[in-house]
Amino acid sequence: MISLSLDVKFNDSYYRKLGLKKKRFEDMISETLDYGLNEANNIARREAPILTGNLRRSITKRKPSPLIGELHSNARSNGRTYWQDVQYGTAAHTITPKNGKFLAFEVNGKKVFARKVNHPGTAPNPFVTRTLHKSIPKFKEYYHQVLSENGLL
Repeated sequence: MISLSLDVKFNDSYYRKLGLKKKRFEDMISETLDYGLNEANNIARREAPILTGNLRRSITKRKPSPLIGELHSNARSNGRTYWQDVQYGTAAHTITPKNGKFLAFEVNGKKVFARKVNHPGTAPNPFVTRTLHKSIPKFKEYYHQVLSENGLL
């Protein structure tokens, strides 16, 4: 499961310095997190490659508490999540059948059977990294906007 998490915490002196009640400030940050998380979710879906669309469709956002936001992907292939293989690439490897004696697949519309396949590996496609680089400025923008709207900037 891919998990990008943002957990916002401030110590009590920060609230006093701003002259704010903790709850009011946390509500503002929670609102910022809502906007930023929604934007990050949209960016992640745009940045994910679209071979089958499973990875894009599997990216979801959730907010387990007011100051924690997460993006997840549980796209699976052969029973395991594969976002890491997309993000970091894979080394050359051999594919062998799990059940039976042969692998079966199509090449140029023809059914092919093989006892093993030597896969050359895949190049990295760092869609998670791109999502972070594009999302962070959005979080900052929303944070400043909320602070401005509440007379704190």
